[in-house]
Amino acid sequence: MNRWTFACMVLVLAWSTGVSAGGGNKECKPSGQPNQLGQTGDVEVAQPVDYWSQPWLLVANKLTKPDKVRLVSASGQVIEIGKPPITVEPVQWLARGRAVYALGRGRSQTPDKTDVVLMRWGTDPRPRLTNMRMGVTLEGQLTAAFRNEFLAISWAEKAADGKLHRMVSFLDSEDLKLRDPKDLGEDSGGVAHIEPLEKGFTVLWTAKSGVVHASFDQFGKPTVPAAALAWSAGATPAGALALAQCGDVAWLVRENGQELALAAGSGSGPMKELARLPVAPRAAILPVRCVNESLVIGRRTLDKKAGNVTFWVSTIDKNGKVRERRVKDMRGTEDDIRMPQFSQIGAKLTSWWIQGKGAEAKVWSRELDCQ
Repeated sequence: MNRWTFACMVLVLAWSTGVSAGGGNKECKPSGQPNQLGQTGDVEVAQPVDYWSQPWLLVANKLTKPDKVRLVSASGQVIEIGKPPITVEPVQWLARGRAVYALGRGRSQTPDKTDVVLMRWGTDPRPRLTNMRMGVTLEGQLTAAFRNEFLAISWAEKAADGKLHRMVSFLDSEDLKLRDPKDLGEDSGGVAHIEPLEKGFTVLWTAKSGVVHASFDQFGKPTVPAAALAWSAGATPAGALALAQCGDVAWLVRENGQELALAAGSGSGPMKELARLPVAPRAAILPVRCVNESLVIGRRTLDKKAGNVTFWVSTIDKNGKVRERRVKDMRGTEDDIRMPQFSQIGAKLTSWWIQGKGAEAKVWSRELDCQ
């Protein structure tokens, strides 16, 4: 597994639509009991998707060249999806209506280069492939998000000046007419994220100058020019795991030893570290969502002495106040709660996780109440 395939598992999870319920600070709490949704066999990829306006979890048996791809609903329904071609490595999975999409890195006809490829599964088990960008040198994060039928896709490529630049392209999923991508400026080769807004998108990425953000309407017309929020004291692009734009607040999650360091900034910045949370190893797999201007994080902690593993939902407001609840607490190891995820549709969040490995792997879910 390469570094950015792994990091994408974070940023996919950072895809979010802020809960718009009024009032001040919110807290996400588990609602009801955990539900076992059946045995799916080996699971090495698990990403939430909005399929037919309902929360589903897409699972695949391999990170690269998967030959078993399924959608699992919160009620336990399972739908088989055709496998992607072996020439494309899926990075981020999405859905709109009854169509499933995957953004990936494709094998280029130009030696030592890569294509940015969008795959779409409809009624045909074979995906339709659209080359968004051909024959480039890719580094850093690929990311995408839907706002209604409009899709924003972003990647980082080596430009003519020899530096890495963050790019973004917009298209109508009902038309798939390609437009020239926009060059947003220098990129550190780290994490990136697209936040869907009410009528557009905000693109966030990391650069030497700090966390950079730029906003566009749904057609790709710039509405807020690119601006950097300077790094908080001691922070650098190294160790950055996730970005999110919650209302007017930009959030950054970094790995710092056995802790997650959370920083936020707005306006002209700079970013300010607000809180730290303990986390089990392999923190790169964690979900991030927005509730108004607060950040919601799913994380695991492991108590080796007691033999317990816990899936937490943590809500952090813009002042740094942390509220935490247990989603699942059980005796076991890291393999007993794997790949924790959140789905978000409006004000409703659904938590997901994989319990066990290999042929015994099972999908579990539990609803979260953020009202």
